Parts: sequence; C-alpha cells; structure tokens
Amino acid sequence: MKKKIQTEDNNKVEKEITDSNLTNLEEQEKRIESVISECEDNFELIEIWLEYLENNVELPCKVIYNGYSRDELKSGTEMIL
Repeated sequence: MKKKIQTEDNNKVEKEITDSNLTNLEEQEKRIESVISECEDNFELIEIWLEYLENNVELPCKVIYNGYSRDELKSGTEMIL
C-alpha cells in the first residue's frame, strides 16, 4: 500500500510541476551535470553550489518536497525554507 501512495504522491507532484511550468527538469539536469563534471572534488562542488545558492535563492521561499521519508513527511508536501 505504501508504494501505491508514494506513486500517487509522485504523480501529483510531477503533474503540478508540468502544469505550472516551473522548470524543464531535463534542461536543469543538463546544467547540473555540466557543473559537476567541471569540479575536481566534492569540496569544490560544495563551494560552487553554495555560491549559486547565495546568488540565486531568496529566503524564505516555498518548496515542494519530492522524495521518500520514514517519517510523516509525504512527497508533495509544501514547506517554507
């Protein structure tokens, strides 16, 4: 039963992302991969990611959790960071 609920939650989140045109995930994955491939080690990757976040994310912001948790947190849950 958990897998069915998780699948339904994931489908709902995917539909919301598609419907609202928040982002093109394939394009985003390509951009992330290009940054990762340029990094020599994890420390450099963390530094680049931190710089990106500092320059591009305004807090607080609304996010949607997409994943699995053993706790009560469900995929599709909206949160404020």
